[in-house]
Amino acid sequence: FNMQKAQKEKVWKRFQVDMLKNKEMLVVGYGDIGRSIGKRAKALGMVVNGVRSKKVIEERDREVVSQMFTLQDLERAVETADYVALALPHTKETENVVGEKIFEKMKTSAVLINVGRGASVDENALCDALNTGKIRGAALDVFQTEPLPETSSLWMIDESKILMSFHSADLTSDYHDLAMDVFVENLERFDRSGGKTDDLINKVDKTVGY
Repeated sequence: FNMQKAQKEKVWKRFQVDMLKNKEMLVVGYGDIGRSIGKRAKALGMVVNGVRSKKVIEERDREVVSQMFTLQDLERAVETADYVALALPHTKETENVVGEKIFEKMKTSAVLINVGRGASVDENALCDALNTGKIRGAALDVFQTEPLPETSSLWMIDESKILMSFHSADLTSDYHDLAMDVFVENLERFDRSGGKTDDLINKVDKTVGY
């Protein structure tokens, strides 16, 4: 039910609200962003499972994560999830990793959320899943091609099934201040170490792609 539509049409219509408490959130890509998603989901009373390169639950995640899977276990991991949140980097291994096989395994009441990289989702398979009711809905902040082409089938999906923001999830009011904080911190660490990069924060490992 579209609340904004009801407001525009001056229609008083009550609707049922889903509870997040006790629902299962699967966070695919349990790195820094995924960990932040998991903490917030746990605070709302959700059961949090994760997917990462290693199956081991780190000590810092034990109070949040109930079970950890690897990407190879994704088909099994999505079977019980009510919400599947993607926070994956773009690597050879993650390209189109969420496709027809995954949508077939997901609950018909499940919702897909992507705040990672658009390359991880097969958009044709997603459109089919939404149009045929294989999943309930999707919330997308990233896409295979950006800006999203006018010819994309995603524009044609019923608005009750899809919510699109346009690579805006990180564009907070303090975005530039936060980026500058990291830059200054790394500059100071670089200077203190005599030009070494060992202790820099937010480092990218070019061998793995993130």
